[in-house]
Amino acid sequence: MRQFATLTGKPVAWRRTCRLLGLALILLTLALALPAGASAFISAGAPPSFSSKPVVALIGGLSSRIPSQAADPRGGAWKFVKQRLEKAGYEVYAVATRPNAESGEEPDFIDSESGDWRESAKRLDRQLVGEGYGGRPVILVGHSMGGLIARVYAEIWRDLAGGCEPLGIVQLGTPNKGSKAAHLAVGPFDSEAADKLADPVFMAAFNDAFQNAQGLPIYRLAGAYFPKSAYALSRRRAELMVVWSAIYALYGAQYSDSVVTVDSVRGGPTSG
Repeated sequence: MRQFATLTGKPVAWRRTCRLLGLALILLTLALALPAGASAFISAGAPPSFSSKPVVALIGGLSSRIPSQAADPRGGAWKFVKQRLEKAGYEVYAVATRPNAESGEEPDFIDSESGDWRESAKRLDRQLVGEGYGGRPVILVGHSMGGLIARVYAEIWRDLAGGCEPLGIVQLGTPNKGSKAAHLAVGPFDSEAADKLADPVFMAAFNDAFQNAQGLPIYRLAGAYFPKSAYALSRRRAELMVVWSAIYALYGAQYSDSVVTVDSVRGGPTSG
């Protein structure tokens, strides 16, 4: 998949790309293994060696509920990803998110239904500092909307207290061009984030404002998990047919991961 951002040609940029590609390959292995269960994971490779070893920050998407490490040291929804990366020698932090989280909580949860992704990036920074990762380089892994928060953080990190320089970004099903079906991820309730994701004018302005000015390598993963698996499930669970039918009406036979098309994942000014 040719989804890297444009590189500067300098040795540092090349090393960053190699590091990020290695991380993306681990995540791709995980994605292939999940349908067969946790027992399908292959053994971890040799731990990476860095002059200043980075921390991997795992950022959840729209409506995600991920507890703090103290509440769930396994990583909540990121459990298997966290375990796999730790076996490969990475230090991993599953970022705390939940809908309608108030600022100033401990560990300053990201509001996973807020469309203010700049504020979300600030809360991410405060979490990294609070967990003792201040000043460390960071690899940002974002699922769905989490990948947009990662893009914002990569642009504004120098203005924040943490001093966590991003080495690169891995996006998993991130709607860089938005999603017409975003509301299907949160149900019948209003969501500021879903409104913005479904608004092509807003998403175009967002992409104009966040164009990967740092020239970071970005690796994207997307695919057809939902259409294949959800249709099979809907034959056994009738209520899923309603969701399947709604998404199929929007996307037809296009590849997607449920509410985000591959075209949207590939889109945005950060494409290489």
